[in-house]
Amino acid sequence: RDFCLSRGLGDVYKRQVYYQNKDFKAMERTLKDLITLYPKPQYWVQLGAVYNELGKPEKELSVIETAYDQGLLEKESHVVSFAQAMLSQEVPYKAAQVLIKGMKANVVEESGKNLSLLGDALMIAKEYDEAIQVMAQAAGETQAGKDFYKLAQIHTERQEWKKALKNVKQALTDETFKKQDDALILKGLI
Repeated sequence: RDFCLSRGLGDVYKRQVYYQNKDFKAMERTLKDLITLYPKPQYWVQLGAVYNELGKPEKELSVIETAYDQGLLEKESHVVSFAQAMLSQEVPYKAAQVLIKGMKANVVEESGKNLSLLGDALMIAKEYDEAIQVMAQAAGETQAGKDFYKLAQIHTERQEWKKALKNVKQALTDETFKKQDDALILKGLI
């Protein structure tokens, strides 16, 4: 037991040194040891981040999903990162379900930013009815052109031209909106 305890503490310090030196392969080994000895949520999330740094998104998603399935992702940032990892690996429906569950459990705040991410997941999953409700709520909260533009895209997909035009016009009123040209093209197509 003392050997394991001292080994675990040594691994914690090694992890910090490896991180400072950006030695992600060594950090991967150390985090695997730490997870075996002390399955703390932070080690699972860090191992996922290491796989991201190593260019292994499938392993990243697998590690984070394992932690999620074990109920170890208790922080909003962890749940949101998990949903983003699923979206990057083209698993939008499950990403949406994770966000919805997190919001219902009051782990994930129903902020404009999180609602926009949920709307993206629903839109990509082609769950248009839900996506419209969520994106409308997100756009109402953020008043961001990007959210109105996404809403316009959903309405366009459903051939709801008047609603699409209304939202694309609203998107164009946001001077900070970076896809003005895309919005103008969409407006011209409507």
